[in-house]
Amino acid sequence: MTIKNIIIWFWSTLAVGAVAALVVGSGLEWVTGMELGTWVAILLGGLIYAAISLMGFFCYLIFNWLIRGLFRNPAAHTALQFALLMLVIGNLLYLFYVKYASEGTFLQHVWIILFLLVMGGVIAKLKVRMTNQSAFLPTFFFTVVMTTVEAVPSLNQRAVEMSLGVIWFTIVTIFICNAWQILKLHKWTQSKVKAKVEA
Repeated sequence: MTIKNIIIWFWSTLAVGAVAALVVGSGLEWVTGMELGTWVAILLGGLIYAAISLMGFFCYLIFNWLIRGLFRNPAAHTALQFALLMLVIGNLLYLFYVKYASEGTFLQHVWIILFLLVMGGVIAKLKVRMTNQSAFLPTFFFTVVMTTVEAVPSLNQRAVEMSLGVIWFTIVTIFICNAWQILKLHKWTQSKVKAKVEA
């Protein structure tokens, strides 16, 4: 990856996060009637989530590189990703159940998990069309697992109970940033020679 592409990666993700936050925040306020704050606060929230997404994406690339080095067998690598995926989804279900079952809104929170799984599959399918069939599981794993891992610290606060609208705002904004990065990764990392051949 060139310095130019690293700069594009960084600033484009921040821009996507800012725009996504404004659109998602405005949409949630219009649909639910709740106020998430001023547009400046929503914009800053989007930038913060984009920065978290950037750090998470970098950590994922390092993690993936290490795992591929430790597990040379593709089947073992696939099994590990699937096991981690089930662990993270199970943890999110448990978190929602513990925090919101007493309020009777647990089932409403389950829709968030369904959103992650369905949209993660959609993004993975798009990635396959752009690259190859082997990209499905890593893309699905990244969009679902890393979005959850990046969002949980802000959702699991003991002092403040997060409203359903804020949780949707957090999850969707981070998901969009992650989807943007994983869909553009092959463009940012391919060599100029290969790009000219494909053109």
